[in-house]
Amino acid sequence: MKRRIAAVWMVWAAAVAAPAQYREGQTFTGFRFPEYDAGGALKTLITGDSARVAAADVFDIRNLRVELMKDGAVETRITAAQCLFNRRTREITSDAGVRIVRGDLVITGEGFAWRAAPQRFQIERNAKVVLRAAPPAILKTGEKP
Repeated sequence: MKRRIAAVWMVWAAAVAAPAQYREGQTFTGFRFPEYDAGGALKTLITGDSARVAAADVFDIRNLRVELMKDGAVETRITAAQCLFNRRTREITSDAGVRIVRGDLVITGEGFAWRAAPQRFQIERNAKVVLRAAPPAILKTGEKP
C-alpha cells in the first residue's frame, strides 16, 4: 500500500513539475487538478467543466469547483462560474461571483482570490455570510443574561 501511495505521489509531483504541456489557446473539457498530502491522501480537488490555456501554467476555467478535504471527506466546497487558475502557484482569481459552503456556513460574494498555501481566501465585493442552521436559543423570553 505504501508503495502504491508513493508511486501516485511521484507521478503527481512529476506532472506538476513538468514544463507546460499545453499550448496557449488550447481548450479542453473535464479540467481536473488534484493535490495530495505527503501521505498520499487527497487534500484538494480543483475541477471545471472546461478550461482554456491562458498562459504557461494558467488556465481559464468555466464552472469551477474546489473541494477541500479533511480526513477523507469534503470539508469545504467553492464554486464559481469562471476563474483563472495558476497551477504552479496554486492560486485562483476571478471577478465572477463565488459561493463557499462549509458545514452550515455559506459565504457568497463577487471577485475573489484563493491561495492554497497558505490557505487564504479573499472576497473583493458584496460578501455575505449566512448560517443555514441557527443555534438553539439559550435564554427564554424575559430572562436576563
